[in-house]
Amino acid sequence: TNSKLQYSIHALNDEYSPSLAVQNVRLLVNESVFSFWTVGTDQSAASLPWMEPGTPVFLVTGASQFRWHTNLSRPRKYRTINTRPSYVDEVAVVIDELANDWSVLSRAAVIYQDNSFGRDILAGIRTNLARRLTAPLIEIKLNETSLELGQVEAETSLAISAILQATDGSLPRAVIISATTSVTACFIAKASKLWGHNVTLTAVSPMVPSFLVSELHSFGTPNDTTLIISQTFSI
Repeated sequence: TNSKLQYSIHALNDEYSPSLAVQNVRLLVNESVFSFWTVGTDQSAASLPWMEPGTPVFLVTGASQFRWHTNLSRPRKYRTINTRPSYVDEVAVVIDELANDWSVLSRAAVIYQDNSFGRDILAGIRTNLARRLTAPLIEIKLNETSLELGQVEAETSLAISAILQATDGSLPRAVIISATTSVTACFIAKASKLWGHNVTLTAVSPMVPSFLVSELHSFGTPNDTTLIISQTFSI
């Protein structure tokens, strides 16, 4: 036939806020959109209940709560399509990289944000380390931090102090970080100045890697820092 399918794309900014994401979804539902594309774990979790069952939803998150094949006991009410690997799969690659040196892997500390993203990363780290008969040297939980510089620096200083206290002043060989971009950059900058290249610092799934690199420069991260940045990209 000579008929053509026409469609339009509506892009609304939720500013990474679950409440604003819900407002946007409710607005689009009233416009009878065909499908949704959502970014972020908390934003997706808040938005899904407002969508019509059966609506195709493309998810840009590695959260386990949206991995229906790993949790078959949960009813699949929505037609969700994951566009990136899970956080657990991403962490497995990170652990594989650290596993090249057992002295590094066996003395790996973990810093994680106390939200669904951070807890997912932590679960992946625990699972993948257990497969290698080891466990995190220490697990440090961070509050959901604001973007205020003073609070970011305070959280970072507390994390470094907690690591040193737990290890009796000796250095970890690696630190795996899953936190906001600002906290991640601030920690890497402070830790690298204190510990140099003796500690491998790993940032797992920062929201925008280019922004993380920019933040690292702004905090004055030394050039000889041993750094791994893990991120996956959507199709």
